[in-house]
Amino acid sequence: TLHSMNRSDIARLKEDIRPSAVIDLGTPREPNKQREISLLGEMGARYHNVPFRPDSLDYLKQETELFLGATDMGEVYLYRIRQPEFGKRLVDSLELIADRTNHPLVFHCRVGKDRTGVLAALLLAAAGVMDEDIVHDYTLSAPFMPDIRDRTRNDPAIPPEAKELPDF
Repeated sequence: TLHSMNRSDIARLKEDIRPSAVIDLGTPREPNKQREISLLGEMGARYHNVPFRPDSLDYLKQETELFLGATDMGEVYLYRIRQPEFGKRLVDSLELIADRTNHPLVFHCRVGKDRTGVLAALLLAAAGVMDEDIVHDYTLSAPFMPDIRDRTRNDPAIPPEAKELPDF
């Protein structure tokens, strides 16, 4: 999450990466969006919000009911990918990435695992990376998940329904 970067992270983003554009895969309603947008504006980076979540306010409740027996996020994202609205957002993201005027480009979501992982997996697959390597790349975030989950559960800005989601 760009809004939670420390001074060192911000300096590195500004001086080393110097993004021309940022794709935010989170919803516009996620907390602290304005701080991120302001920070990117100061850098001269274009901000693109392409949410990889449904638009409805009660999507968490709907998906919790729909995926009651799910054991991983893969089931959720395979469902979402099949939805035309989500497919359009994937295409929109890929078009932004393909546009050289947006380079260097950063894409992210709140945690950087699932929504970001889906887009990263598509990019790696398009670049010809083997499926096994894509899966390995995705699983590199697993050791960090308990800490991320604890921070999420203790963050007062996170909606209660998000705090009660399964650990996966």
